[in-house]
Amino acid sequence: MKYKVLYGNGTAWLSKEIVEMDEYTTDYGAIVDVAIDQIEEREGVGHSLRYLDDAEKEYNDDEYVVGGNHGLALIHYGNFDIEVVA
Repeated sequence: MKYKVLYGNGTAWLSKEIVEMDEYTTDYGAIVDVAIDQIEEREGVGHSLRYLDDAEKEYNDDEYVVGGNHGLALIHYGNFDIEVVA
């Protein structure tokens, strides 16, 4: 089952991350974990991902989600959604 994670990137557009899970789930925390791990593997910590301490200093609680294997903050600027793709 595939999910599309949409998140704000600080511009007028949204970024997306396609996450593939073994089966259908409503465990959105697990989907976020996989999405953050994929972004970290591809881009590292930087624009979209921040260490939690840094995110807490720079952003409001509703502008990021935390997850992944390293507890990173995915900055979404208040625009965040998960959709089932297939």
